[in-house]
Amino acid sequence: MQELFKRYTFDNTCMLLLGHDLATLCIGLPDFKQEKAFTEMEEAVMNRHIIPEICWKFQKWLQIGHEKKLREAKQVVDQFLTDCISLKCQKLKVKNEEEEDLDLLTNYMKIMAEKSSDSEEISEKILKDELLNLAFAGKNAWKFSSTEELKKMVYLHGTICESLRLYPPVALQHKAPVKPDILPTGQPINANTKTVLSFYSMGISSKK
Repeated sequence: MQELFKRYTFDNTCMLLLGHDLATLCIGLPDFKQEKAFTEMEEAVMNRHIIPEICWKFQKWLQIGHEKKLREAKQVVDQFLTDCISLKCQKLKVKNEEEEDLDLLTNYMKIMAEKSSDSEEISEKILKDELLNLAFAGKNAWKFSSTEELKKMVYLHGTICESLRLYPPVALQHKAPVKPDILPTGQPINANTKTVLSFYSMGISSKK
């Protein structure tokens, strides 16, 4: 179920942002390197929040572990966004008001075309950064239509809630006390000590 939701949100995000449907939910659920690259980037960023900074920087220097996967995934995502932007440029050259796209990339590019830029390369880089941020935000946000029929689907509601409990969109959150404090477990904690709350672990913990 989680895999289906993940693919569903990824397809919707690509359609809303780029106007491009990868159709990852096609029969057989084949692997798509673009979707896999986004997942690996998320895992690498999460890993940076868990291990000491000196460790992941050392991995980055040696190009091993998550840092190596991050570099390779960034190349795949960058090429994917470049291809989408290139295709959109070609499509915008053929003006057809009756078939106007409503995706965010189209609107961004129209605004950029109206404004003079110092460099086309710089403009494309800014555009990629914006799309990448929105893609990660959209990829982790599950949204369903609210209709009278859906309200009556109690089993569907329960399935979605259980999936969100086991696989929360936001898996980690940082907290740091402004002054010394004591955790509910009785463990003392100093001021400004970074604490990571794992909602994923809370959801699957067997302790009641």
